[in-house]
Amino acid sequence: DDVEKHSTIALKSEGDAIVLLGSDSTWDDTEGLAGSEYLELVHNRIEGQPVLDLDLEVRVQAVCRDAVRRRLVSSAHDVSDGGLAVAIAESAIVGGIGASISESPGAGSRRWDAAMFGESQSRILLSVPADAVTDLEALAAEQNVPVVVIGVVGGESLAFGDSIAVPLDAVADAWNNGFTAATSD
Repeated sequence: DDVEKHSTIALKSEGDAIVLLGSDSTWDDTEGLAGSEYLELVHNRIEGQPVLDLDLEVRVQAVCRDAVRRRLVSSAHDVSDGGLAVAIAESAIVGGIGASISESPGAGSRRWDAAMFGESQSRILLSVPADAVTDLEALAAEQNVPVVVIGVVGGESLAFGDSIAVPLDAVADAWNNGFTAATSD
């Protein structure tokens, strides 16, 4: 109703919390590898299909729209092609600001590849001012939508726990020129 109440995918503000809205299978998402780009590109396998819980999808979308209307959200990006790592990278590149994901994918029994590149449905990556996290959690709880804070916006790199830290300019270069470099052989 009000065009001023909208969101883009770009990370915007240092110190914002990075939140995953939707599926609570954040880090051990082997089902999310079904039909994924990762499975095809890395393992040369085209098989499986994503599972979609339509009821959860409707609730996740409703919470996101409501949070944007209430101006709780700095940015929002669907987790789809390429999974969580790609969504975070795209948001950081567009925003020109880094991110630090506090959990370390692959720790313990977790599958690093599934955590980073699983394409489970009904997930939206949000950045939220730190003082709005509690309000977002309450809004999500009203709709029985899982929500988890996974990191913080800031810096000049993308860092995933203690596993990976890549300068943002290198991430942007790979994103912008990766296909050209891969096909120029």
